Amino acid sequence: MNKLLLATLAVATFAIPTQAAVILPNLFAKEFCEMRELGISEKEAMEVAAKASIVDGEAAQVTYQGILIDSDVLQALNAVRARCPQYM
Repeated sequence: MNKLLLATLAVATFAIPTQAAVILPNLFAKEFCEMRELGISEKEAMEVAAKASIVDGEAAQVTYQGILIDSDVLQALNAVRARCPQYM
């Protein structure tokens, strides 16, 4: 998995002004892939997808490749990889 993409997604989700938030992985992947298909940059597509897929809640944290990350972020990246691997 692209660590730069993982870091960018994590930063995009922190930019959303909420107390505790969770990403809905399939909705994130749908929005991200549609934006990328339209030619939107990776960063902007992540911002749009994150804003569209954030709900109140608190995700569990997991360690993935030595990095502590919210499980919903990891699930969202896996959903993107399954839906539109050409953008990974």
